[in-house]
Amino acid sequence: MQGKLGLPGGPEVTGDNGHTNPALDQFVLAALGFAAALLAFATIHAAGRRIPRWLLMIALLAALVPMGAGGAAIVYDSTVGGGQIGWTVSDALTASLLLVLWCVMIWGYFQRTRRRPRTGGGAATDGTATDVTAVREAGE
Repeated sequence: MQGKLGLPGGPEVTGDNGHTNPALDQFVLAALGFAAALLAFATIHAAGRRIPRWLLMIALLAALVPMGAGGAAIVYDSTVGGGQIGWTVSDALTASLLLVLWCVMIWGYFQRTRRRPRTGGGAATDGTATDVTAVREAGE
């Protein structure tokens, strides 16, 4: 522990920023980061399959809202805002990249878990077999 407030790599935050309990602010930020990590893990781990798809998609999209707001604030401060808070262009690029990666993860999960239409009878429309049993039946 360094005994500092703020995000790792971010600008230094003073204890007098208008908040009554800065420790609570830091705890909430850490808890949100941990929850985001759990959401990302649920998209790739077998235990995540127990979560209904619609529920995980809502959670992933809901997490995108504060991430987007934070990323927008960082980009604004480092460009138009003139760095009043202390974010740099490098921080803005990192925030933008992380936001894009989160969107790619959501899209990948959506594509991987979507329901695909089933073909009836195991044969394709052009007369070719689509599965092993159809091939066996055609050969016998």
